[in-house]
Amino acid sequence: MFNEVKAAARSHLAGVQDHINFTLHQAYFKRAYECFDRRKSQNEIGNCVEHCSAPVLNAQNLVESEMAKFQEKLRRSLTVCEDKYESAKLQRNSNNNGMNDLES
Repeated sequence: MFNEVKAAARSHLAGVQDHINFTLHQAYFKRAYECFDRRKSQNEIGNCVEHCSAPVLNAQNLVESEMAKFQEKLRRSLTVCEDKYESAKLQRNSNNNGMNDLES
């Protein structure tokens, strides 16, 4: 089930990843190309290229951070559910309906 949820999340984020991988990267390379000017020093070129990469890196870091938060929440939810299931199994003899509810 966990893998199914991860696959669904990736599917929903495919458009965001596509925007980062193509639109933002394309803009980065176009701007970075303009940084290479023989009149500029190597240091100026490096600073210019680094400045151009900031939007791509920021977007990628944001997506990765949010995905990590989502996965952690999902793991915690799964742990709570497993704990409830185990608790219900222990009490199965006294209340069979509760176990059926959790299994469904």
